[in-house]
Amino acid sequence: MQRIEPTLLQSAKTLPVGEGWTYEPKPNGWRAVGCVGEKVTLLSRHGTDHTDEFPDVVNELAEAVSGQNVIVDGELVGLSPDGHEDFRELSKGRRARVAHFIFDVLAVDGELVIHRPLRVRRKILDVIFAQQEHIYRIPFDTDRDAVIADARKGG
Repeated sequence: MQRIEPTLLQSAKTLPVGEGWTYEPKPNGWRAVGCVGEKVTLLSRHGTDHTDEFPDVVNELAEAVSGQNVIVDGELVGLSPDGHEDFRELSKGRRARVAHFIFDVLAVDGELVIHRPLRVRRKILDVIFAQQEHIYRIPFDTDRDAVIADARKGG
């Protein structure tokens, strides 16, 4: 399976406004591209292999995709016992409570889909992934002010 560089966030002083924009929260974790095929790998944006560190995420990715070859972009996020983000959890490796927050699909069965509209890629993710214990779909919203308010209260 080919390596695809994830798109990086761009800094901005304000969020854009207008029809066609969607907004999503940015979890605090490690960026990870999940490559799922005959085997599953979790690679950081710098190419570090985190596959062996997070077997629960790897197993759920394999189960969810069930026979397809898929490359997804997301964030490995440590979770506290009460389910809140806890960056320190990531350093525990195999003992960590970690989830893969998936926000994009880059390829399906060898076909690059990164140039398709985001709404199409989101539908692909909806078909492939359901909410699971270690895999989450990052929600997106068209209400800019609601997303900002939620971020400010720590949501």
